[in-house]
Amino acid sequence: MLRVKVDIEVVFKDCNLYITWGYTNTANRVITGASKMLSTIILLGLLSFIRAGEATREVSPRISSGSEAQIQQYPYLVSLDQALGGSELHYCTGAVIGDLWVLTSARCTTSEQASSLVVRAGGGSPGQGARHEAALVLTHPSYTSVDEPQNDIGLIKVKTPFSYSASLQAAKLPSANSSLAAGAVSTVVGWGRQGSGGQALVPRAVTASLVSNQECSRDFQQGLITDGNICADSLRASGKVAEADSGSPVVVAGTLVGVVSWTSDYIAYYNIYANVSTYRSWIYSQTGV
Repeated sequence: MLRVKVDIEVVFKDCNLYITWGYTNTANRVITGASKMLSTIILLGLLSFIRAGEATREVSPRISSGSEAQIQQYPYLVSLDQALGGSELHYCTGAVIGDLWVLTSARCTTSEQASSLVVRAGGGSPGQGARHEAALVLTHPSYTSVDEPQNDIGLIKVKTPFSYSASLQAAKLPSANSSLAAGAVSTVVGWGRQGSGGQALVPRAVTASLVSNQECSRDFQQGLITDGNICADSLRASGKVAEADSGSPVVVAGTLVGVVSWTSDYIAYYNIYANVSTYRSWIYSQTGV
């Protein structure tokens, strides 16, 4: 099952048409009033359930924006900005992993040219901190660009080395194919949008417990959750991973274990991260880090 955004009225209209078509194209070639009424009742029940789920989601404390953080707590955090018409706008987040390298989501690199990408490092807000122009943008060769992407890892090389300080350090990376225990507490940090408000001006941290891929995959179609993913329980998280949080670092016990990939808030409640340890060999082959 995949996450689906639902327009209730459109779904009702379309499903009613399919119900009518289904009955009129059977061997009996007829739809009875009683049969259609029964199907409509079932459909209304399903849509009521969806409405109830959406209403619960709207008042859920999960829409909170986590806790305020300081850049010194997460000194590898960087803002990825697009240079457009003389302005530079934050569009994704990343993490410094070496003197010249940033790790992020593939969806943040796949359509970007190095000439239009700027990394801001060591600043507490998007647009602040040392400005580094991109020299090279790399997307994992097996990345698939869909709503629930696979191999969602990208790299950015900057033209000038990062100057390390209390507010700018390289993140600690995991060893290749290392495992994570279900129940471990993960922290996502970034500058995503806050509910219906604007861009966060300071980093926000959201904690969530990891769940096993086996448990997570039960709620999705076969093959969607792989070794390249980490799942976290978003229903009981301290906040919501939001728009513009793609590529944000995910840390467990001080190690950068993942980057934000996608979320599911419709059929199941999970944050899905790209598993850095799965791609550790590829990262090293490209960066030497």
